[in-house]
Amino acid sequence: MVSTNRSVSAAMSTILVVEDEPLVRMALCDFLQECGFALAQAATAAEAITILQSDRPAIDLVFSDLRLPGTMDGFGLARWIKANRPGLRVMLTSGGDPKAQAARAADLDVPFVAKPYDVHGLAGTIRELIDAPERARGDRAAVASASSLGLRPSSPARFTDY
Repeated sequence: MVSTNRSVSAAMSTILVVEDEPLVRMALCDFLQECGFALAQAATAAEAITILQSDRPAIDLVFSDLRLPGTMDGFGLARWIKANRPGLRVMLTSGGDPKAQAARAADLDVPFVAKPYDVHGLAGTIRELIDAPERARGDRAAVASASSLGLRPSSPARFTDY
């Protein structure tokens, strides 16, 4: 069991995890639940959109991998969310070229974290994004890369693409 520090914001927040690799999704969801977050899960952008359109449960943040099966990747999902659910926070992740992907995420004003990521740092960053005031959510200054979030790939608690 992982030692976690629960917060009031986590207990009242729901994260939609969009990850096509079942083992990565399960491990991340288990950890985030231990941190006190409620979760919804999707393996594709289409599944995520279905969940977001149903508005049940109410989602506070979408955490999506970039590489997803189907016709829409994580960037496309982030664009759909910006157009259809403005104000909903999005965070993107991938194990690909972190500099190029972070730059594309920055163009969307969306934080990006490279895999493998430190889950403890990730949980804190998710809390910060959820707790951020409305005016800061879309601010380019809030766009983050793994290094600016203090996430270190050398941590023993890591998730990677399989």
